[in-house]
Amino acid sequence: MKELRNGDGLVPKSQFWATDQGGHRQIGCIYTAQGLEYDYGAVIFGPDLVRRGDRWVVDPKTNEDRSMKDIDSRLYPRLAANIYWVLATRATRGCWLYSVDEETQAFLTTLLQPTVES
Repeated sequence: MKELRNGDGLVPKSQFWATDQGGHRQIGCIYTAQGLEYDYGAVIFGPDLVRRGDRWVVDPKTNEDRSMKDIDSRLYPRLAANIYWVLATRATRGCWLYSVDEETQAFLTTLLQPTVES
């Protein structure tokens, strides 16, 4: 597989992105992150799992993962929550949480106390 260049330098070969020194600016998914640990990570909550009032609301149709598109709607909330949990727990020193949904982002900020590492 050929390596490509991006604006910030060399992009690692896809199969090595998670362990390559240049992989720290790469975006992965559940399939590439599961079973690995990183010092720092970030999780982007998509529109498939949003917070509305006091509950989580799911929309499987907005998930870009083809294997999740046809999941039974009764199973989807648990599967989606597990995926986000796995992604959020890969980082051992710090993890940023971001949601594309404003209301969900506001909720996420109430859960965590930001800390600054010295």
